[in-house]
Amino acid sequence: MNYTALSRLAFALLCAAAITGCSSSNDSSGGSVSISLMDRPVDGIAELWVTITEIWVKPAGDGPAFQLPMTSTPFKANLLALNDQNAAVLVNEAVVGAGSYNWIELRIDDSDIGLSYAIDDTGGMEPVDIDVPSDKIRLVSGFTVGENQAVRILFDWDVRKGLTNPVGRDGYILRPAFRILYADELGSISGLVTQATFDGDTSCTTKPNPDQGNVVYVFAAGDTPDDIDGMDAEPVTTADAVLGISGGYDYRAAVMPGTYTVAFTCLGATDTDDGNEDLQFIDPLNTDPIEVTLSAEVAGVNF
Repeated sequence: MNYTALSRLAFALLCAAAITGCSSSNDSSGGSVSISLMDRPVDGIAELWVTITEIWVKPAGDGPAFQLPMTSTPFKANLLALNDQNAAVLVNEAVVGAGSYNWIELRIDDSDIGLSYAIDDTGGMEPVDIDVPSDKIRLVSGFTVGENQAVRILFDWDVRKGLTNPVGRDGYILRPAFRILYADELGSISGLVTQATFDGDTSCTTKPNPDQGNVVYVFAAGDTPDDIDGMDAEPVTTADAVLGISGGYDYRAAVMPGTYTVAFTCLGATDTDDGNEDLQFIDPLNTDPIEVTLSAEVAGVNF
């Protein structure tokens, strides 16, 4: 079985976080921040558990980094059970001083199989190694918290880009591949891959498992759809197309406001970052770029 690997995209930017009673070096007044975690299903894995022990944030300037209060410590989450509609809340309405911040850091515990592990489709349990130095994931770039501003951040740990199952090594490697979303601005693109479309593509009908690898890739408008390989156009996100009660395959992708191109492939399970795969993309019935405005849900983008 082939598991999709990490795209070589750089770490995404993060707006973020806070601890009650703590202020930045910029201002004594404050705002509040909530931080949540999400992902989406990936082929071949039923559950993917990670344990987050601490979250730290660094104010701009000379002030030291400080630890954030988490809703549960440690926080153990099954990434594949989370999406933008049922995200796991890591930090809830924490208070920070208004001002600028440089980075946020997640500290992960993968020292035991019971802390960070995968359950595959056969029920087997495998260890997961979070492949970062000192088990610390630092998401860098500047962000600002305004006076009396409530900031709600949703960060998406993109397992389809981050999970590998190396040959000759026990268990999985999970690298940080994050996409940062603002919950108050978030929109979506959704639709249906009809059974007729599926049956009309030999790459869909000849693969061993028809329900695996059915993936909608979302690109910035104007990009030519391509595989995940660290070159050419890289997808903004992907969404599994899942067999629904209509007989077709339903999908939904959470996106920030913008204009996008979408494409569907039945070969998403073969997409790795160490090669150039020919995924045989299918365009939607309406090939015009898809515009998503603030908090808008764009439905009916069908194939």
